[in-house]
Amino acid sequence: MSKSIFDRISSAEDLVAKDTKELAGFIMEDLAYDSSPLRWNPDNYASFISPGYKNCNQEEVQRSILEAWYWLVSKGYLVPKGDAGWFVTSRKGASIRVATDLQIQLRQGIREAMEKLVYEETRGNEECYLNFRELANRKGLDDSEIDDVLQHLKGIHHSDHTQTPKKD
Repeated sequence: MSKSIFDRISSAEDLVAKDTKELAGFIMEDLAYDSSPLRWNPDNYASFISPGYKNCNQEEVQRSILEAWYWLVSKGYLVPKGDAGWFVTSRKGASIRVATDLQIQLRQGIREAMEKLVYEETRGNEECYLNFRELANRKGLDDSEIDDVLQHLKGIHHSDHTQTPKKD
């Protein structure tokens, strides 16, 4: 069940410390929680959220929110609607009901992209796992993302070799 951003992030310090992608998930959850507006303006949204966090740098809170907002726009979760500066949730964005939904989608996207990349780079050569970290680092993945993809790829590789052959 969706919750407001205030229920999920208790302090301005926590909000500002969040990675842009992680904060973006909380914004999508907040927009799903407040299903009444048909469209949102990012400046109005940031101006509404920042006063909810007392004794903090309001500009810093607003900047963090706007960075996450425009990341969502760049990834197609929010799309322009009507007058300039107004946005609605896209079909893709409508699938995000809680913040973790976005993280799951992002992990799955990384897995699929890296699976394709590894295949293209190695043409199925199993030695690719030895050089995978270097390849993934070049593509900008952090260690936790690399570990997640490796687990996924090893699971695929393992299941391909453990399937029981079909009998005729």
